[in-house]
Amino acid sequence: VPYFNEQKKIIKTLNNLNKQTYKNFDVILINSNSSDDSFNVVNERINNNRRKNKIQFKNYNKKTFYPSSSKNAGIKCSKNEWIAFMDCDLKFSKNWLQVQIKYLKQNNTKHVMGLCHFTGYNMMDKIYVSQTWGYNSKIPVIPSSIFHKSLFKKIGFFQKTRAGYDKIWKQKLKREEKGLQINYKSLIKYETYNHADSYKK
Repeated sequence: VPYFNEQKKIIKTLNNLNKQTYKNFDVILINSNSSDDSFNVVNERINNNRRKNKIQFKNYNKKTFYPSSSKNAGIKCSKNEWIAFMDCDLKFSKNWLQVQIKYLKQNNTKHVMGLCHFTGYNMMDKIYVSQTWGYNSKIPVIPSSIFHKSLFKKIGFFQKTRAGYDKIWKQKLKREEKGLQINYKSLIKYETYNHADSYKK
């Protein structure tokens, strides 16, 4: 889970992860050079709830500058064979991981992607969504997806850019795996705005 200036939203993400019906996983959080108190908020939440947490949380202050760099840092920090991605400010069900893992096993595949439902929070955000993803579209995205770590050795890590890295990497994955494995039962959505709530952001 990469995060940047999410001190007001990240606790909800941590709670949703802790409530997952599937329990055999660790959470790696990567601070993307936040200028607010996000890193300390996360540390305090982890320390205060260490006994209550059903999952092990690890918080890293890597000071990365791009979402892609943060994801790459998380992959490198993980000691597990499988990598699942999630972002802050996203709605996802308590059985998100269980549904995705079930798909992996049933289809004997090294990856499964989830879908993000893009709608928009207000009129300005809806305009941005319409001009990028397409209004009311459901697109396979990195958050909510699970990949075997060997895939990153084969096709490389995410390109270090602020935007577009996910599309580029998905194209490489599609070529390597001869198609994308998409679980249409796995759906996430933004809690608030998808891009920005005004032209100033």
